[in-house]
Amino acid sequence: MKYLHNCCVLAWIIYLLGQFIAAEIYSSTSQIKDELGRLRQDNTVSLLRQLLDSQERRLASMKRFVQSLDQLEGDMKDPEFNVHHPLDAYRFIKNHSVVYNDSVTNLLNELKTHEEEQDEITKLARKLTAFHKDDLLGAIQGLIRIQDVYGLETQDLADGNVRGLHRRKMTALECQDMMIVAFHSDLVDLALEWLEVALQRIEAGDDTITYTKILCKAAAVAFNVKYELTAAMLYEYVLERNPRSRYHRQKMKYYQGYNTQDVVRYPLPHEGFHKACQMTIENKNHIRREHVCMLLDNGHPLLRYQPAKVEVLSQDPYISVYHDCFNLEFLTKLIELAKPQIDRSKVGGKGNEYTAHFRTSKGLFLEFTNPLLKFYKYVGALTMLRHESFEQFQVANYGIGGHYEMHGDFLDSNEKDHKINNRIATFMIYLTDVEEGGATAFSKLDVSIAPEAGKAVFWYNLHPDGERNYLTAHGACPVISGDKWVGNIWIKEQGQEFTRPCKLDKNDLKWT
Repeated sequence: MKYLHNCCVLAWIIYLLGQFIAAEIYSSTSQIKDELGRLRQDNTVSLLRQLLDSQERRLASMKRFVQSLDQLEGDMKDPEFNVHHPLDAYRFIKNHSVVYNDSVTNLLNELKTHEEEQDEITKLARKLTAFHKDDLLGAIQGLIRIQDVYGLETQDLADGNVRGLHRRKMTALECQDMMIVAFHSDLVDLALEWLEVALQRIEAGDDTITYTKILCKAAAVAFNVKYELTAAMLYEYVLERNPRSRYHRQKMKYYQGYNTQDVVRYPLPHEGFHKACQMTIENKNHIRREHVCMLLDNGHPLLRYQPAKVEVLSQDPYISVYHDCFNLEFLTKLIELAKPQIDRSKVGGKGNEYTAHFRTSKGLFLEFTNPLLKFYKYVGALTMLRHESFEQFQVANYGIGGHYEMHGDFLDSNEKDHKINNRIATFMIYLTDVEEGGATAFSKLDVSIAPEAGKAVFWYNLHPDGERNYLTAHGACPVISGDKWVGNIWIKEQGQEFTRPCKLDKNDLKWT
């Protein structure tokens, strides 16, 4: 009865947790950090444990009261009991006027308190944080992305070693999670590596999952993603362990019945992006040889007494970095403005925005306010572009393995303003340092920039004649460790007619 009661209470709490979900927390490192801080100060679990202990004691008391009632009924069932006998009549009246009533009254009181405590448990359960299964999936995808982009060894990651950052080893069951996501990410070789590590863990005594179960799961996932031959091969290992299993033999024949070849996979188109990301974590700033450094005031009053430190990384397309232009107090203020309203970042044009697996971050557009007006004017002085043509300032925070695949900031041909008011340029500022990873990579140019608080990157998205410049395709490398916050402004063409007029000669590709 006690076991049944505990199971009911636990099932009830789990049900309540399912009703209060903080979705997509994996896509914001800052949100995870805030939640961790809250949980460290929270005593909800301790209070729940105390209430459950009290419930167990109360249940034991109620059980004793019921046992006393059982005893009274036993006396009345005695075949020698005779209501006409004065002693039996006396005991009958006493039991049902005192003992019986006391037991029932105490039982009802305990039951009432028991129900009140259940209400308290309900309130406490509502305070607990429960993450959606999409958060778990997103976190695993982030780990696989870090491993794939930066070429981390499976054995190192399984041993808790992420480029020298050590944590406890992963269990065989955790390795299975990685294997499944790798299969679904079309990284079959990586998936089989994770399977091999998991099997080694099991052979060494890991009991989080059995040898047969993980092989069956691997075969099923491989089959679902059209690797039928791989699935059949994996089931041969299952049969080696279970030679008499009729079920497993039939399953292997089912997989073998698909006489197709495993789908031919072609190399992903972003190999250059992976290379640029890897170079950046080794060299911090991987830039081309012709970069130029200078102090620049653009003849603007705001820069006259404190010229900007500019590093030109590329002339065609024009890409430059501004160093030490923004102080930590200002950067922190921007993050504080964004935090309360931050939401999953979307892609697509106005009215057609959607979340996507290739952009894992949370962000928002800040409203145009006086502090931002000063910032816009300063950016206008740095870029020599009119701030009246700036779009809203966008702030983003990247989560576990947070990244943004290769893309261009210019508007595509199917978007309304692409011909008459495209995005001529982008100004992006790093709001925080990042411990490792998270660079901005222009893989077609062999240029990448490591994030550093206060550093800003500026580039033109269009050729001087107004055509889109596809060499400006760039991406955000996955964050390995640290809290990455960035902000950016997209700058429109209209309003720049006199500051940056279009050039009529298509062969004149340089803005400067």
